[in-house]
Amino acid sequence: MEPDPRMLARLGATAPDALPVRGVAEAIPLASGALDAVLASSAWHWFDPPTATAEIARVLRPGGTLGLLWSRADPRVDWVAEVRGIGRSHADGSARLSRRGFDVELPPGHGFDTGELVAVSWTRTMTRDEIAGMVCTYSGVLELDAAAQDEVFRAARTRLDELVDTDPVEVPFETVARRWVRS
Repeated sequence: MEPDPRMLARLGATAPDALPVRGVAEAIPLASGALDAVLASSAWHWFDPPTATAEIARVLRPGGTLGLLWSRADPRVDWVAEVRGIGRSHADGSARLSRRGFDVELPPGHGFDTGELVAVSWTRTMTRDEIAGMVCTYSGVLELDAAAQDEVFRAARTRLDELVDTDPVEVPFETVARRWVRS
């Protein structure tokens, strides 16, 4: 399920056996108990947690799983934190729904267990342009106009030239996966 028709088209092109359904987490156009799993990657901050949690609980069968996943360049590394900070400094106040970090507490009363978490560290080789472009994919930056997004890219790229002496760069990432089971 996806609210953006462009993303639905991409799903259809890359996973032809998938059933693309247009919708949002707060109003899932499926029958109660219809799903074994609901999965979202780097999207929870766009949802209204109380409404989405209730709706996800509604469409999951008992024993069904809610899985949330996030990946980000690891801000515990100084140069990564500084470059990520460029996007945040330009976007603060513009990301209405943005929540920092990977912490999620589901609202009580919807029949989910306490959940579990798995965290994995890994690296990816990226050019400086790719890293600066990644900063422009953060939710708050995406909500800026095109000129402001270009400014973020240029600022991130300039700072990368000052901080990192190789190109491509081994970028440290962290991925966190959380899972809850509906009773």
